[in-house]
Amino acid sequence: MWAASPDFTVKPDFIRIGAFHEATEVSFRAKIPHGFDLVVDVQGEAVEEELVRKVRHWDMWMNGEDILVKGAPCLYVAASSDPELLLRAGPEITWGYGAIERRVSFSGEMNTQQRGKFFRDFCLLKERRHLYRIEKEALVPIGSSREKVLVQGFFKLPANMVPGSYDATLSVVEDGRVISRKTVPISAVMVGLPSLIALLSKKYSLLYGCVAVCTALLAGLFAGFIFERLGIKKKKGRVLNGTSGSCR
Repeated sequence: MWAASPDFTVKPDFIRIGAFHEATEVSFRAKIPHGFDLVVDVQGEAVEEELVRKVRHWDMWMNGEDILVKGAPCLYVAASSDPELLLRAGPEITWGYGAIERRVSFSGEMNTQQRGKFFRDFCLLKERRHLYRIEKEALVPIGSSREKVLVQGFFKLPANMVPGSYDATLSVVEDGRVISRKTVPISAVMVGLPSLIALLSKKYSLLYGCVAVCTALLAGLFAGFIFERLGIKKKKGRVLNGTSGSCR
């Protein structure tokens, strides 16, 4: 039985979120012994968010009660050398949607069936926003030595990821049991103009409000000036065309 700390690296482990931030491709490499499976997942900090539950009255869908969701990570992606591992559920499983479901809580009165359906809808909503993803393709080795197998993979973290701390975790699995685990932290930091706007909104709210109002006024004046100029040119063009048509 092998229980040593696995060789696991992640690049980049520092992400800058700027004004033109796009999806970031994070690569990882892992070396594990022959005959073992692995699971790699990346998850963000647990957050609280409020969702509106839809209810159906006759043939119309309407907004119902507000549901407070607690304990769900802000981002979650996972991949495995055996995709079947990601579908397993149980108290010993620390990855996949099943593990998230055990940690998450919803406000309001729900029975077990309603809670399960709401959680599935919640994961579907996150997938549509590209914040949750379970990779269906298996991770394959790219090389091997006498004792270990080298596996390389990629995760694409979405452009709408929030600043904060993320954990990339490698789990080495033997016969469905985790025998070793290693976690590498990933930091996402806001830089540039978004960082300045966030700083103003949090620490200098009055100044931020004044800047926002002035910016809106200047944008309105600029748009009005442009439309006014376009309107004058259009009006002049009509007069000239009418004059040239009346000349003989």
